[in-house]
Amino acid sequence: MYNYMLTRVSCAAVFRTAFAAGTCVGGACGVVLGLVERSAVGIFGGAFLGLAVGLLLGAFALACAAVFNLLVPYLGGIAVRLDPAPAAPPAPAEPPERRPAG
Repeated sequence: MYNYMLTRVSCAAVFRTAFAAGTCVGGACGVVLGLVERSAVGIFGGAFLGLAVGLLLGAFALACAAVFNLLVPYLGGIAVRLDPAPAAPPAPAEPPERRPAG
């Protein structure tokens, strides 16, 4: 039923992905809070909030990936089923040329 087994996760890739997601979401929320406050310091503080959220989320994800890599030999991994993508439907045939009436 499953054709792949995840037995190791790249910690660096997990950190980069979580850092990017946390920075984008945290930065957007922080900038919105700064705009609501109507202060330039609030806007720059919001951008810093995004960086801080990104670092915290990246560190948390890195810790989770490290724990997963330590425990996966005992747990057996995560079974994943990947199916090939269906083929694209054929392009529609061109309509016949119209001739003017008359």
